[in-house]
Amino acid sequence: MATIFDIVKLSYGEYYNATKDPEIYTWPLMDNSLPVISILSVYLLIVLKIGPKIMDQRKPYSLRSTLVIYNFAMVIVSVILTLWPVVTKCISFLYQDGCHPTQELSKMNYKAASYTWLFMITKIIELADTVFFILRKKYNQVSFLHVYHHSSTLLYSWIHLKYLPGLQGIIMGFLNSGVHIIMYFYYMLSAMGPAYQKYLWWKKYITIIQMVQFILMMTYMTGTLVFSCDLPKIVSIYFNLISIIFLLLFINFYNRAYTKKSI
Repeated sequence: MATIFDIVKLSYGEYYNATKDPEIYTWPLMDNSLPVISILSVYLLIVLKIGPKIMDQRKPYSLRSTLVIYNFAMVIVSVILTLWPVVTKCISFLYQDGCHPTQELSKMNYKAASYTWLFMITKIIELADTVFFILRKKYNQVSFLHVYHHSSTLLYSWIHLKYLPGLQGIIMGFLNSGVHIIMYFYYMLSAMGPAYQKYLWWKKYITIIQMVQFILMMTYMTGTLVFSCDLPKIVSIYFNLISIIFLLLFINFYNRAYTKKSI
């Protein structure tokens, strides 16, 4: 019986056959879904049950130095992930009527796959965000949006790399990493103590930037659907749906966190 992934592969046609690379399946975590599913299962178990239970009778940890170092490191990683598509020219297809030349498709797709894999690994590292919240007993920060965003981004990245290869993923990673430079810089300042609180007035604007990010993603993905090109339509639809879900969740968060408070 054909699975949904078999149907997806068939819908790719020549694009899938031209861009798939068996070497990708030998990369760590890419052979099958068990490693990623296990990571997410442990993450959710810690977040929803084990973590709060362990911290129940304990005082919250400060973790100031750890958080400063961690967030600084994530700023650097985000800068690298933002610059990579530019340096490797993976993002150059944006300026060629929305498509990359067919003769370079296979080579560019491999670069895109390498980028997506590294992006996916950073999503595993970023799961530590939630663990730090729990250790500090900042349970109000462990919202549905926070947990869903962290876990689903990892899962979506893996599915894209394993079953839906396409250059569109570069745009998602490029924009997301650009936003994370700002976000983790904010977190770093926040972790540095009360003396830096006066520099943190722009917190709500991070959420606005995140929403703009999803609108830009949707605009680009819609463009690849409208204009004839070599990019697989199903990948654009996939990322469009993801962007819509995230945008709605962030709009809801913004309304609850900022709009209602100002009324």
